[in-house]
Amino acid sequence: MTSEPLDQYTEICRDAIKGLSAKLGKTFENLLLEILLLYMAIQRKIIFTQMERYGTHCEQTYRKNFNLSRAKCINWVKFNLSLSRRYLNMDGLLAIAIDPNYISKSGKKPPHVGTFWSGCAGSMKHRLEIMGLALVDVYANNCMMLRAHQTPSTGELELRSMTLV
Repeated sequence: MTSEPLDQYTEICRDAIKGLSAKLGKTFENLLLEILLLYMAIQRKIIFTQMERYGTHCEQTYRKNFNLSRAKCINWVKFNLSLSRRYLNMDGLLAIAIDPNYISKSGKKPPHVGTFWSGCAGSMKHRLEIMGLALVDVYANNCMMLRAHQTPSTGELELRSMTLV
């Protein structure tokens, strides 16, 4: 019963991957589809050992395929735009939505820790921030996330001679 929606999701993702300009190997494409499916199915924290438990590959396979060169071969914005074309009216009125989100549970020493605005608390808080970029179909009241990007801390921006403004 539950395999039908997951099969539909897999086919939707497979179509979106075919729309990418980068040529992915068949093995990596199948692994990527499995990873996307695992992200939908695993209810707890998603780590490589959890993926091994619920997936068909060993932990090391997932770990190796999450390396930097593999991650750069996939244009996630293009992938999500391909999904957007399937579900949003691209001829209608579209808008880009930007949403910064304060992340309170982020550990003690992750990269990019800084002081960011928390709308819930109504003040500046010390942790992480992630910036969401989405495509909004105004008339249908639908939204599709295109990208999420972690905001660099103020100290890192100073090293680059930049500011958040």
